[in-house]
Amino acid sequence: MMKRTQVWAIGLAAAAAVLAAPARTPASAAPPAAKTVTQPYRGVTYIDCRGTFSRPVRMYIVQIDLTTPGIGFLVTPYNPGGGKATMKETTLHFLNAHRNAGARIAINAHFFEPWPAPAPDPGAADLVGLAASSATHNGPGAASGAPHAYSPFTSRPPKSYAILADAPGLNIDQSNCATIVHRRNDDATGYGTREGVALYNTVAGCAQIITDGVDTTPRLDWYVNPGNHKARTAVGLSKDGKTLTFFTVDAAGESQGMNVKEVVRFLLDDPAGLWPAGHGVYNALCLDDGGSTTLAMVDPTSGLARVVNSPSGGSPRAVGSSLALLVRDTARVLVVRNENSPVSRAVADDYARRRGIPAVLAVRCPDSAASPENETISYATYQAAIEKPLRGLLSTRTGIDFIVLTKGVPIRIAGAPGRGLGNSRPSLDSYLAALDYEKSPDAVSVRLTDSGFTGSAWANRFWNASEPFTHAKFGGYLVTRLDGYTEADAKALTTRALAAERQGGQPAPDGKVLLDTCPAFGYAQRNSQPRPIFDSPPAAGKQATIVELNFNEYNADMQHAADILRSRTVPVELTETGVFAGKRSGLLGYVSWGSNDRHYDAGAYHSLRFAPGAICETAVSTSARTFLPTTGGQSLIADLIAQGATGAKGYTDEPLLQAVASPSILFDRYGRGWTLAEAFYAASRFVGWEDIVIGDPLCRP
Repeated sequence: MMKRTQVWAIGLAAAAAVLAAPARTPASAAPPAAKTVTQPYRGVTYIDCRGTFSRPVRMYIVQIDLTTPGIGFLVTPYNPGGGKATMKETTLHFLNAHRNAGARIAINAHFFEPWPAPAPDPGAADLVGLAASSATHNGPGAASGAPHAYSPFTSRPPKSYAILADAPGLNIDQSNCATIVHRRNDDATGYGTREGVALYNTVAGCAQIITDGVDTTPRLDWYVNPGNHKARTAVGLSKDGKTLTFFTVDAAGESQGMNVKEVVRFLLDDPAGLWPAGHGVYNALCLDDGGSTTLAMVDPTSGLARVVNSPSGGSPRAVGSSLALLVRDTARVLVVRNENSPVSRAVADDYARRRGIPAVLAVRCPDSAASPENETISYATYQAAIEKPLRGLLSTRTGIDFIVLTKGVPIRIAGAPGRGLGNSRPSLDSYLAALDYEKSPDAVSVRLTDSGFTGSAWANRFWNASEPFTHAKFGGYLVTRLDGYTEADAKALTTRALAAERQGGQPAPDGKVLLDTCPAFGYAQRNSQPRPIFDSPPAAGKQATIVELNFNEYNADMQHAADILRSRTVPVELTETGVFAGKRSGLLGYVSWGSNDRHYDAGAYHSLRFAPGAICETAVSTSARTFLPTTGGQSLIADLIAQGATGAKGYTDEPLLQAVASPSILFDRYGRGWTLAEAFYAASRFVGWEDIVIGDPLCRP
């Protein structure tokens, strides 16, 4: 519950009173307002607030730390196809259309014309006021030195009872420097500003309602009339310019709206105690309102986009423009490049360039692309050549969650103390994933044993998590690698990830997920899947001992995964015939026993083909023992990569069955919109073990 609120008395009886400052009266009997405050994304605070302003109101507020690495913004781009500046769309549609660019939150922006819309509505709109979009590169403003701009300041606006001539705009440049911009006095083009900034992503509304901490609401009836309670949208900046605020208030359901004067008083006086010191609103613009008011957001847990407020018209209105917050995961990624490996340099540089990754760490270690012997690195060499420089870089960069290794970086460590098979032989990737686990008081060490195989790992703190990963919350890192038989295979992983994202969640029409069980192993209860790491909580400070899962449990987990996929109308083929499945193409995902299947058919395994975005897992002990061409031995995930998979998980040495990723968790999380790395790691019980995850960690079809 928030602290006691105040009721703003704005019932003004005469015109003279309308022009006066509103009286503010403490309301000792007013009930306290309820607020829910969450941080859906790094640097972003979302507030759902109910209050009383002589009537109930509900506000939805987003505060954005503009200094947060990886964030950005996007305004609806210029689209003159309909003969006007833009084509109208709902703010939710705009958000979904740009999700692969990182769009996570969006609000409506400009007033637009024609309004009311003609019948039939051609869908095209002209914006009222200054507009620019980073996605526009040669707009009408280009001749005036503003290539991203496409709508000028409006000197003779429609609806002049509400929209002021040359109303100021909010510009957010490429560095996320936000500025309130005003038309230059001598400007004849409509694109010149007093501030002289480069227009990049720019929105405008009807007026600047707060200027340098002072209420500058226009003295017009539309703004201050006590009966003009509507849904409202506003944007505001803190005094230091480092915090941007999106504000919406509903006029539907339980909420009865505000007039603009009330919005101003709320933003300035903060009666609900929402703003941390120095983060309050110091400058603000009033944007389009009423039925246009929309705040849409992608839920970070479910991956679903929705309108969080209640639109006045009952459903979202198609508007002329919207402003989106982009949360780019690229600032969360660190790429490791082996300077001793031409292949590693090529793959790392290709990935960093195409993904726009700024953090690349150069190391010097044996080139695993050159020989099988170099795929294993001694612990001492690992410490000096990889871990030491990695720690050095991590100490200077906050916010890293994903580490991407590249072909040419060794895949396993020999002589690692206390981790991996034989307590000494983990995969390099999984060892890095558990970096500093020993410093966490709630980390649990696990001893795995069965059939003569023993070793030690850490229980994965991200296992079966209900929220996406951050290093700050879960510790460790999500480590993947770009690898395969060839340099081309490794680079193709990025190509396929990007292709899957361009599809915007629309996979190949004939695609399906193939889950190939082995009936000879039997079937446990599918509804009890996945089995937890521990049947009972381990004693504090004690190493827990785990024996291998029964094989029927993994068959049942595949069945449970099929149930989940079918409930979401994802095409799935669950085979329970005893014939090893092959000759399938366009697969969206794949799980099998690989060469451990009693009826394994190498020809069938090599005949599988995959659609962009497809992820794979096989319950095979040494499926990632090498990424060099070889013959004999168990089936390899390198073949699945060569056959078109976008991601796969394998094991450098015997992991025991419970280390294999849970199919039900894997496809549940990936289907929710979690990244490839998050899906694989949420489905994996251990780190500091034998696991290797192949693929672009950011892939999110």
